[in-house]
Amino acid sequence: MAVQLNLVLEAAVILSATFTVAGVLGTLVAAAGERRALGVGVTGLARAAVRVFVLVIGGLILLDAIGVRITPLLTALGVGGLAVALALQDTLSNLFAGVHLLADRPIRVGDYVKIAETIEGHVVDVGWRSTRVRMLQNNVVIVPNKRVAESVIVNYDMPERRMSTQVAVSVGYDSDPDRVEALLADEAKRAAGEVAGLLAEPPPLAYLSPGFGPYSLDFTLSCHVTSFVDQYAVQHELRKRILRRLRAEGIDMPYPIRTVELREASRPRA
Repeated sequence: MAVQLNLVLEAAVILSATFTVAGVLGTLVAAAGERRALGVGVTGLARAAVRVFVLVIGGLILLDAIGVRITPLLTALGVGGLAVALALQDTLSNLFAGVHLLADRPIRVGDYVKIAETIEGHVVDVGWRSTRVRMLQNNVVIVPNKRVAESVIVNYDMPERRMSTQVAVSVGYDSDPDRVEALLADEAKRAAGEVAGLLAEPPPLAYLSPGFGPYSLDFTLSCHVTSFVDQYAVQHELRKRILRRLRAEGIDMPYPIRTVELREASRPRA
């Protein structure tokens, strides 16, 4: 009776320690992933993998403690695992693709990415089977991990979130290009302290490119924004400010004019 009681107590201690360690390690992985300085995203796959690993080890220790021989069990699990692997090839391919994404880290939770030229948004989670991406329309797209691993990925938050954005500006051919260049750069510098997401450093730069258009001088204003999604609001505000500034300075912004000549068709001779 005392032996059985000791066995039950030992099993209870092992189970308690296993679940406690699994929970603590899962929490630590989540906390470490949320620290952006480490460059690791918080993924369901990472937390689940840690918990499963600890639970498996704890289960083997428990079986050994209660006198169950582990070697035959592992052999049976190996044979059964082979049969399951053949039946679940697609699921396992997504699983190992998720492990590859977790190890290689081409994407992280919170990153703004473009996958396969069609899916663009913030990464919500990398799970066992799929990756979830929240688009700007607030829709969540669920992509199989295998497709993510095989696709060309553009990560707009790597190596850093800051990025360059451009605003095209066209003026008339009678405008002084040096004056326009200085005006555009000055307006962008003024806006840097007032428009959210627009950075003052590196300083904005205006240049005559693409250059000579069919009816205008075409400039490009280049500046830096905090993140990819900030560029839309920044471009919106800069265009309004530039339009007001050009009008105030008397600089013309031309628009295409087409001349149509109508000729009366000559009548055929009788």
